[in-house]
Amino acid sequence: MHFPVWCLERDSNQLLPKQSAMKTSKNIFSYIRVFAVALSAVLLTSCLKDLSNDQPISTSALNVVNASPGPLTINFFLDNSLVNGPALGYGQESSYILAKSGNRKFDAAQGGSFNSLLADTVSLENDKYYSLFVTGENTALSTLLTQDDLSLPASGKARLRFINLSPDGGTFSLAIQNGQVLFTGQAYKTASAFSSIDPGAYMFQLRGSDGVVEHEASLDVVAGKIYTIWAGGLKDGIDELDLRLLVRANN
Repeated sequence: MHFPVWCLERDSNQLLPKQSAMKTSKNIFSYIRVFAVALSAVLLTSCLKDLSNDQPISTSALNVVNASPGPLTINFFLDNSLVNGPALGYGQESSYILAKSGNRKFDAAQGGSFNSLLADTVSLENDKYYSLFVTGENTALSTLLTQDDLSLPASGKARLRFINLSPDGGTFSLAIQNGQVLFTGQAYKTASAFSSIDPGAYMFQLRGSDGVVEHEASLDVVAGKIYTIWAGGLKDGIDELDLRLLVRANN
């Protein structure tokens, strides 16, 4: 760290007399040198003492996901500081980044711009993992913050959860093709808890409140992995903006 050097440079400069003001007497010069060395030692001890009292900064891990269907790309800011690099397109995420814990001001802006389109406050606890989904249509953004339990699944198992992030899709269920319904009646901007699942090749189905299959997505579930499957898109969306399942691995 640079603090001890900064302290020495700052304070020793104050001790050095200007050449024009120095005494010609060797004895006086010696006294000044002794005094300067002694005082510098005191200052150094003070600097080190200050450093030893530094408290570790509490940190959390935050992953931001652009879940707003449309052409909008997003840069995001914490306490007015730009955090991500390339702007996030629909369905893209930042991956987990370290962030100072506590109440943080969050802003989302169009890629390449510093004009906030969405402002919110997120509360982050120390040593916790979070995902923040920027959702809603491009003209009506909102957020959903989830705490992500990344504790290891049971031996030989995986875990997954289901989130509904379709602004106009209504409630959904997540089911396995020709198998059980895993999550039912998931409303917009709600997330299920993580649930254990056996590894294997699955075809997941997004079902509307009427039971109609809106979309299917295949996934090879691997033991030890943790997944988030989310419903995104719009009822009348075209191509990649239509109702669909999107999958991300949390670990």
